[in-house]
Amino acid sequence: MKIEQITLIGGSASTNHGLPPDIKPWVDIVQDKFPDFKISKLSQVGLTFVNAASELSEIPPADLLILQFAISVGWPRPLVRTWFRVAGEGESAYNPYWLQQPRQRYGGTIIHKLKRNLLFRARNGLKYLLFLLGLYKAKTSYRELEDQIDLVLKLAKKKANQVIWIQQNPLQTHRIAVERSIYKKYIKRIKSKMDKVDREFVKFINLEDIAKNHDFYIYDGVHLSEKGHLHLADLVTKEIEAML
Repeated sequence: MKIEQITLIGGSASTNHGLPPDIKPWVDIVQDKFPDFKISKLSQVGLTFVNAASELSEIPPADLLILQFAISVGWPRPLVRTWFRVAGEGESAYNPYWLQQPRQRYGGTIIHKLKRNLLFRARNGLKYLLFLLGLYKAKTSYRELEDQIDLVLKLAKKKANQVIWIQQNPLQTHRIAVERSIYKKYIKRIKSKMDKVDREFVKFINLEDIAKNHDFYIYDGVHLSEKGHLHLADLVTKEIEAML
């Protein structure tokens, strides 16, 4: 297949969010490997299937579409801003995923450890409370999941000859049982759906294999680290090379 124009539609995980400016996201690494390709990037924080369908209806045709999705279970922004004022954590004002369980053991003085331990327990208790109130949940309706995927693929078929669908999972360790259950349920259904689609048209990259490895994520357990971007760039590169 001849490839000249590639369009990426992805969430903040397709950018170098949370990393130093000189660290390239995976799509820029892919661009460096294929300098003759023109890659257009459309990124939207918290991208859903419905948002992607809206973007697809507006973009010009391309030879290849790359769609990057993640199951998003974030905190309500008003709550994040409130926590920012209480805890004084700068990143939380801009990242709704900051309020996750920490990935590493606490260090520092005994007072510091106690403070962190209290915050740890408080945020977990709050997750369960919000879950029971119906406020801590995935942004995409589970009941409408397959219909939304069908809509995205229907529009994608009108815009490109081939699609690479990247399904990213957040870091699974140090998450409460409710979160792990949500992610597992969604990913299982998405994988089942992808098994039924035309795999000649859709190349499916599932990042489930890195979801228990801290090295592939930054502090929030959602966005990719430098190693994560390098890993994904390698996977996408192999898929593109197979198309040429």
